[in-house]
Amino acid sequence: MTSSKPLFLCMLFLLAGPVQAQPIFNPFAIKTFASPAEYSDQIEGYRTQWSRITGFEFSGLHWQQFVVIYTNIGEQTYRNNYFEFLRLYQDYEDEDEDEDEDEDEDEDEENAPANFKPYASGTIFIKEHYSAKDGKPGEAKTLTGMIKMAQGFYPPGGDWLYFQSTVKGKMILKGSAKDPQINQLCGSCHQNMMTRDYIFSTYYSDHAQ
Repeated sequence: MTSSKPLFLCMLFLLAGPVQAQPIFNPFAIKTFASPAEYSDQIEGYRTQWSRITGFEFSGLHWQQFVVIYTNIGEQTYRNNYFEFLRLYQDYEDEDEDEDEDEDEDEDEENAPANFKPYASGTIFIKEHYSAKDGKPGEAKTLTGMIKMAQGFYPPGGDWLYFQSTVKGKMILKGSAKDPQINQLCGSCHQNMMTRDYIFSTYYSDHAQ
């Protein structure tokens, strides 16, 4: 006797209709940090409207926390400087030592002068900070930003303005590296990246967006 179970299941499937695909959860689409009021016109909506150029990256320089980096118009310059950084400072071993011609080409490329690009005025970088817990990002902590001001704002610091705010948007500090506190917390470290226009460009992901 033929079982009617397959026919029954088929009828249930037809009655239920097509299966609806479940939306994929995107944690970066949720507004985690409030924008500080002073810069809300410039950075509001950065999570959905700007380029996210990293995932969660652990940063020893940023208080041993995880960071996520966004930029409004600086992605192409950041990308260029990131790959220039890799070309100049990452030591890759040749996979095939017998390919002399390829080795010569690689050596010529490695010996080429640095081609770091400056950022245009109006470029903004936002870094979200998260506590590090068991090697993973944890609680949202603070928001830091760098804004490339008009030429002449503070040339010794590359004309960058720094700010830091709480999760709720309360301003903690703001100003140029001329301010001793900001220079100690931010400017003195970014000064080491003067050739890259004061932006580290250490992390980058083509698939971050």
